[in-house]
Amino acid sequence: MKAIVTIILTIGLSNVNAQQLKDIEWVRLLTETKVDGKIVTTQLLGAESLKYIFKEKTALISLNDEYSKKMKYSFSDSILSIGDFLNYKVDTLTEQVFIARELSRKGIIGDQSFTFLNTDYLFDYLKETQQLAIIGDSMILASNLFSPAYNGDLDTLLLEQLGTIRNDMIFTGSFTISKNGDITDIQIPLTKKMLKKDVERISSILRSTRGSWIIPPTPKPIYYKINFKISVRQFEPLISIFITFHPNN
Repeated sequence: MKAIVTIILTIGLSNVNAQQLKDIEWVRLLTETKVDGKIVTTQLLGAESLKYIFKEKTALISLNDEYSKKMKYSFSDSILSIGDFLNYKVDTLTEQVFIARELSRKGIIGDQSFTFLNTDYLFDYLKETQQLAIIGDSMILASNLFSPAYNGDLDTLLLEQLGTIRNDMIFTGSFTISKNGDITDIQIPLTKKMLKKDVERISSILRSTRGSWIIPPTPKPIYYKINFKISVRQFEPLISIFITFHPNN
């Protein structure tokens, strides 16, 4: 585990260097919005999680802890372009952080800058700033601040394997995930509207995701308790299923 890093959340930490972005998981830590040169909005990580992993030519994108999107990207002359719409001017790039300004888009008021942190440093930073929910000495209550992310599209997996439910339903519960990605202790309280077989199917689907989670680094092996909500909505003849992690954040 790398040493605790002190993050100075200001513009212009250093000049962009030649370090590449790829093969590092980056998590958005701070968003700042300026209008006429004045900061009008500052938002720390917590409201919504956004993570990137840059491969050779594609960027894996995690919104709300699901790496369900993949887009082509390029990085040249300090301009980072992702897909057809996202264009950043990277002002700072170090081993720990990169700070980027979103280039102007039609309909966007003000200038937005984003600070992304290398997840190798995230545990230390959040512990130093007392933003980790630690249970005992070997478990963390996962949140938008700090959580494993599913490497795939869990909504689609649930729809394919659970799509026979024919009523609007909400399933809430939790499960535990280990450093090795094992899924245990699945808890889904039964209600009068639920069928036991549907709860058992959801539990089986969650267990099947074993090994498909990207786990943030920690100094020692640790367990994560992850709260979730699964919403089933019927729009005849269609059905939609969405999972939300950390619904009480």
